[in-house]
Amino acid sequence: MGRTKGEMGRRRLTVLAIVFGLVFAISAPALAEQLRKETDRFTDSFEGTIPAGEVCEFPVGIDEEIKVSDTAWFDADDNVVKAHISVNGTTIWSRPGGSAIEHWSWSGWFDPVTMTSSQAGNVWNVHQNGLVVHDKALIVFDDTTGEAIRVYGPHEVYFDGLGALCAAIG
Repeated sequence: MGRTKGEMGRRRLTVLAIVFGLVFAISAPALAEQLRKETDRFTDSFEGTIPAGEVCEFPVGIDEEIKVSDTAWFDADDNVVKAHISVNGTTIWSRPGGSAIEHWSWSGWFDPVTMTSSQAGNVWNVHQNGLVVHDKALIVFDDTTGEAIRVYGPHEVYFDGLGALCAAIG
């Protein structure tokens, strides 16, 4: 059983939310002539089990390595005027019935003036003896509502959930 539309891509959107989270509290500032730029890069990993019901009807093992680069631009008053994140990683999804490997890479932008964010790239790319799930291209979100306002390309997970992944490893 896949997640609902609102829960799609939660782990990737969580990374995006962490980076952009503090920007949401800032009102739409005017752009200054000189922008200060700060970039942070880090790697992270996760190995464990996702409980039954969160991704599939059964517990799912996950072994994930990610690399993140996030950049924020600040005006003269130290307000964030835009932010960017690049994320890529490898995930192994498993359970006793099988496993699948995923290589993914995407980037996102946040604009505090329009209160929109975007996520573009190869968001979900799961393989097991061929392609299982492919969710790629661009989605633009209205950050005041959390709803997608533009969707380009195939976004299987966003629209249909992770049922195909669960069927492949189940």
